[in-house]
Amino acid sequence: MIKTKNKPQAVIFDFWNTLIYDLPDVEEKRGKYRIEKIHEILIRHDIRVSISDVSFAYEAAGKMITELAKNNRALTIREQIRLMAETIRFIPDRELIEKLEDAYNRANLLFLSPLVPGAEEMIESLFRKYKLGLISNTERSSGKHLTMAYHNLMKRFSVTYFSDERKLRKPHPETYLTTAAELAVDPIDCVMVGDDEEKDCTPAVVCGMRAILFADPKRGIKSDFSPQASTLSQLAQILEKM
Repeated sequence: MIKTKNKPQAVIFDFWNTLIYDLPDVEEKRGKYRIEKIHEILIRHDIRVSISDVSFAYEAAGKMITELAKNNRALTIREQIRLMAETIRFIPDRELIEKLEDAYNRANLLFLSPLVPGAEEMIESLFRKYKLGLISNTERSSGKHLTMAYHNLMKRFSVTYFSDERKLRKPHPETYLTTAAELAVDPIDCVMVGDDEEKDCTPAVVCGMRAILFADPKRGIKSDFSPQASTLSQLAQILEKM
């Protein structure tokens, strides 16, 4: 029997460019910090490498992230560190890996991206009525450290699905279905909210969910997808009509 649509019980959000702006200049600062700190740590451990060697290894990890993303796969931060070590050609012990991983992750706490206007207020309001989940392709970031960095925003999400922790990325169907299952809500009673029609909205609909496109005019998003919101403050009203 086909389940009829009820009022939504859960809202699942994308993270980057839906709640937090993913700005290239901020990520560039994070990358520079990671490379410099990793280089400093290696020198202190008598591993004689140049900063250009570390930069090359960092870019090699980035290429692997991009390659795996083609099949919706993801790397943990520790796997990225190990890949860098393999590229530079040294074998780190557990203590060194932990130091390198800490330096890599600390960049997410030091260089914060701005919140999309109204994000905290909107999440606080929706929290009173819906179960809240989040799905994010974390790339160079750690879901754990993003949760720490944006604590006031993240504290209202009962389920988070970060690709570095789960090893799968959107738009793999399991990212949506697992999040719905952990929210204990049928997919048809979930609404996905994201800024990317192809990675957020359409695949969520294929999985049986409903979706709202966040067509932020600041980012020039143009789409025929419906429904869509141009500001986060519009979401509550759109959800009420679903």
